[in-house]
Amino acid sequence: MVKTKVIRFRVKETMYAYMNDLVKEMRKVNPSWNMSELLRMIIQYFFMAHMMGEIKKPFLDVKNDFMDFLKDSETTAENVAKNDN
Repeated sequence: MVKTKVIRFRVKETMYAYMNDLVKEMRKVNPSWNMSELLRMIIQYFFMAHMMGEIKKPFLDVKNDFMDFLKDSETTAENVAKNDN
């Protein structure tokens, strides 16, 4: 599939740092991963879950909880991965 459209948006530095760390971790499994691929997957996941009625919590609640999570701890993708094991 040829991708021809570009979507750009800005995020806070903490969000960017988290996503960048996540991409670095993902590259350990697949070196072709990049920020665009991560964001493409997130958008696809959101639309699939939304269309199937799987999203139960309002967006602003999730956003606020996540930003509090980032503030309360020095969270990195590596730390999250360690906690998952």
